[in-house]
Amino acid sequence: MEVTAALLDKFETIVLVDSSYCLYRDFFASSHLECNGVKTGHYNGFGRMLLSFYEFNLVEPRLILCCFDSPADIRAKIFPEYKKTEQRKETHKLAPPIHSQVPDFKLMVNAIPNAYCLQWDGYEGDDIIQNIVTRFPGRDYMIFSTDEDLYYLKQHGAEFWQNFNNPINIRQRLEKKYRITVPGLVPYLKVLYGDKSDNIPRIFGLKETKKIIPRWFDQQKITLFTPELQEKREEIIRNYKLVQKIKKKELIMDEKPPEKEKNFQKNLISMCSRLKLWTFLSGLATHKLLSEKVCDKILAKFKSEELDDK
Repeated sequence: MEVTAALLDKFETIVLVDSSYCLYRDFFASSHLECNGVKTGHYNGFGRMLLSFYEFNLVEPRLILCCFDSPADIRAKIFPEYKKTEQRKETHKLAPPIHSQVPDFKLMVNAIPNAYCLQWDGYEGDDIIQNIVTRFPGRDYMIFSTDEDLYYLKQHGAEFWQNFNNPINIRQRLEKKYRITVPGLVPYLKVLYGDKSDNIPRIFGLKETKKIIPRWFDQQKITLFTPELQEKREEIIRNYKLVQKIKKKELIMDEKPPEKEKNFQKNLISMCSRLKLWTFLSGLATHKLLSEKVCDKILAKFKSEELDDK
């Protein structure tokens, strides 16, 4: 199913989740959790987040779009060292192969009403998020991410959250780190000043960058009028291509299985049982999001697990 204006108009609020960011965040927040040799902190964290979305939807229906990174990033063709920082190398040593686990997380998303998955080959989840917000302006967007690359969407009216109880003050963060308060300047700041987290090279210092931005950049193209900028032309254009978000004409959501479809439920329960994701399963059962017979079995199993723990 395609993401269209007609679809978005059915909901007061659209929740956009930078899913890969959330998974890494939850992994390191609960890296001690493990089952059958598999780290499960990010499974539990992601499951709790999905259940909280559903519970809030009982009060006010929202469309939930979970956007996943692709295993391969097209930007690596532009700059082979893109995102190859020592910190990321260390992260990938410690973290599980999350890309290979995405089918599990998509199973979890598909268990939640009004929740859908999106993923583009070669692109990041934040490419999908910016595409939706900029193509369909004037809507109430809640973005679950702390990725600075997306902060410029604040100028389109999007609000940023770590969770439903913790909104992010974008202007305060930018003021503290860069001494700027205009979110729309962030992409241009990263072109000239670089970005350590993504290994985008720095071209100018922060003070010089803030002098250049208002004079030489607009929303459509880079204009290089001074000899100083002309000397850095190739580097600036390379960084611009790395920072620029990808635009695409259509957004196709993953097909959602029919509600309470037998094979889907079997696969979901098998995965959750293998990793002992009882909290997520019991949440689904409590809200009757699976067939009645399955819900009764899950709740009985969860109750016996609690008794065993005691």
